[in-house]
Amino acid sequence: MELSSDIPFVTQLHIINQKTDKVINLMEPKKKSKTSKQIGQRDYPSEIENLWNDLILLYEKRIELDPKFSFNKMVIEIHKLLGEGKSIAVSTIRNFYLRRTTPRKKSIMAIQCWIEEKKNVKNEDDENENQGIDDSDFIIDNSNSNSKNDNKF
Repeated sequence: MELSSDIPFVTQLHIINQKTDKVINLMEPKKKSKTSKQIGQRDYPSEIENLWNDLILLYEKRIELDPKFSFNKMVIEIHKLLGEGKSIAVSTIRNFYLRRTTPRKKSIMAIQCWIEEKKNVKNEDDENENQGIDDSDFIIDNSNSNSKNDNKF
């Protein structure tokens, strides 16, 4: 496949990933498992297990917020995060998400970068929400509950 210089790199990457997904989906039912473990039962070292858990949580939260969010969009975000010429395949993320494979070191680093970026964005959002709240506005004085002001309503 020849890449066109008229189409932005991210768009080309998206097209390539879509075509790769189609090929993988056509081949998957015919593949035979190389291990006796079923999908979703792969044992990971603790660091990879923690990364997988973080990926699951963040991906599912993104799906709740944006039902159109996909592994393809995640790959584009990772590409933007890592810079030109560096990315990760959609199938790598999907297979890790489904616990089919253990990603290579560079893929693990890319996934970690994305997770850290999303965690930092969430933490900044939480801090920004709390900055505008002035607790002094919410102090209620109930000491004069039998005052003349009770009869105004």
